Amino acid sequence: MLDDPIDGVMILAPTNTQTRRLGYLTQICKMLRDEAYPVLNLVKDLESWAFANQESLTNHISDKGVIRPSSTSLAAKRYVKLAQDLELVIEGSGYLRPTKTGRVLLALNEECTDNSSSDNLFRLTSKERLLLTYEMLLLDSDYLLPILELTTRCHKQLEIQEQTQNALLKHLEILESHAPSQSVRSDASNRVSTLMAWKKPKKYSEHLVLPRLHWLLDLELLNWDTFRSKKEFTPSTSGNLLLKALPLIDGHRFTNRRWCQNNLFSVWADLLRVDFLQWSNVPVAKQDRLIKEHVKKGFSYFRTMEYRRVSAYQLVLFTVIRLLLCEKIAAGFEDIKQALSAHTDSSSREWVFYWTAMDDDGYLLLS
Repeated sequence: MLDDPIDGVMILAPTNTQTRRLGYLTQICKMLRDEAYPVLNLVKDLESWAFANQESLTNHISDKGVIRPSSTSLAAKRYVKLAQDLELVIEGSGYLRPTKTGRVLLALNEECTDNSSSDNLFRLTSKERLLLTYEMLLLDSDYLLPILELTTRCHKQLEIQEQTQNALLKHLEILESHAPSQSVRSDASNRVSTLMAWKKPKKYSEHLVLPRLHWLLDLELLNWDTFRSKKEFTPSTSGNLLLKALPLIDGHRFTNRRWCQNNLFSVWADLLRVDFLQWSNVPVAKQDRLIKEHVKKGFSYFRTMEYRRVSAYQLVLFTVIRLLLCEKIAAGFEDIKQALSAHTDSSSREWVFYWTAMDDDGYLLLS
């Protein structure tokens, strides 16, 4: 059981069977960098990049979801929309910019050496997989987790599609009964009503199942060898470990924001099968040095104005992931928030750290 109430219904906006390759999303962030970019320019540049690197996609674990140039640019536009839904980019006045989370991905690309994707542009690096898994669990866990669980007993695409309606109904009915507020219960109930109205469950589930199965492949939570040899979907060792680590409610896997921010990163350390040091076991002097180092790095990447402050959420997310992948130290949001707050309360008072639970954000202001 979760320690805290369920946050709400975590489901992405309607997906399309075309949007199956997460590598396109990371490329969108790289194209934007820190600049405002006209939407139409990005769409055309993404099409050009896709065309130039089509061989890489052909040689990837799956070539589904390819972007092909067209007069409407519909395929590229769908990926841009998915990047927005996953809160990696944001649009305003016809221009796209990376979000706080998108800029964390860009900063990590510069910070952490990772050669896991060098053989193919569509194979995600460890930092990309971790950040996108984190975002998927925050924003889509109520569809993604039931589908991942289905692959433990159904392995063919059509079998999974046939079972999706029942799996989602059970998940959402549990969610509805444990929801913390009437609005969340109502949202879950509406989802249940929509699923109950499906007249052709196998057909209607296709747009939900196919993109998520391939996202799970790209995240390496499904087994690549089984997919290559049999075109079957089965959890990888990492996928099974993640499922076992997730909280259970009435026999079904659930998560919330608090779990993602404070448990996922330690679980990820286990998935990587590398010896990691828990933050609580790091000597105080080293904790102090690492926090100061990451504040300095955070300001170099995330400061967007002359005012000497950055987003607290952005800094904490960057610090937690960088500690894990670059320093081999597993920490959660609360660990880093407490360490930053300790400096605020110290006699040296090098900065002021402020966090509000309502916004799940705040700021760090240099003294």
